[in-house]
Amino acid sequence: MRFERGDSGRTLMIVILGAIGWYRDPYGVHEDRYFSQGFPTKLVRDGSVESYDPPPGRFLPELLVPVPLAGPGVLNGTDLRRADDATRKPPGRRTAMRPVLSVFEQIPLA
Repeated sequence: MRFERGDSGRTLMIVILGAIGWYRDPYGVHEDRYFSQGFPTKLVRDGSVESYDPPPGRFLPELLVPVPLAGPGVLNGTDLRRADDATRKPPGRRTAMRPVLSVFEQIPLA
């Protein structure tokens, strides 16, 4: 976001749209800063440590540098597991269809 004074003397607020996610901290205070709806948030990251630090009251540069998603140690979610993975079974077609068919079996035919 930056502010500019137009020819008419009005101040215009320009928001960089599409900035959602981690970007290199444009203020140079931290390694990365999280952006939401084009605005910098207080969520920052230095290495693998996340913390809160409100953005300084300075203008943003015109170009934001996104943090690369891939790299050493980044598994893109393949390392995530559900809490019930050990007991959860994938639904089979016969198991899922049986309750539906039993409803139709209870409807009297005229």
